[in-house]
Amino acid sequence: MTRTDNKTERQFDLIRSIEPSTVIAPEKRYRYDIKHLENGSVYGLENQTYLVQEIGTYTETDEKFQKTLDWTGHEIRGICLETGSVRHLEWEEDDDIEVSATVGEIKFSELAYDDGEPIAQDSDDLDEIVEKKWEIIHAGKTFHYDDDYAAQYVKGDGNKKENVYFYEFEADGGDQLTIEVWVQQSGKESFQVFLSKAIAPDEIEVIATGNSAEG
Repeated sequence: MTRTDNKTERQFDLIRSIEPSTVIAPEKRYRYDIKHLENGSVYGLENQTYLVQEIGTYTETDEKFQKTLDWTGHEIRGICLETGSVRHLEWEEDDDIEVSATVGEIKFSELAYDDGEPIAQDSDDLDEIVEKKWEIIHAGKTFHYDDDYAAQYVKGDGNKKENVYFYEFEADGGDQLTIEVWVQQSGKESFQVFLSKAIAPDEIEVIATGNSAEG
């Protein structure tokens, strides 16, 4: 069996895992939004269909990851049933629901200062960028500093907390660049960089509710 055959078989397995009783009739889908998504849910976005595989929650903390603050955000990891690619949704609710969707993950080495010098993969350098409100360049596009904060991530209903620090930047057109610094108990850091964009909540069509039978 070729690699393509294996990928196709995995995608069919994902489709077969969807419980038919959770599929929502098209005329009832307007009742559902991103808050109804859970593991096993299915949603449509930008002409593609995603199966939710992981739900997580971010809770803002102080810089030492010791004191919990007020802000809470949610992350939804979905796999595309057409392509097998992974996409993340992040949402929070204040007066309204705000949603962003990842466009893709990029390498830290692709980031540069506005003079073209590469940015070192080091949290001290990132802190200096924040302090001095410097810009970050990626693929010729300029991203301006927007926000930074510490948080703890909890997957699903678990109680294991992972420490992460966010550095958020935004381009004039609204494109978002987020640097995530994951901090282990030993102090070792790992870095991830994502490009994302804001989307309207009603762009997400909830197709199946997941583990709960559709009512």
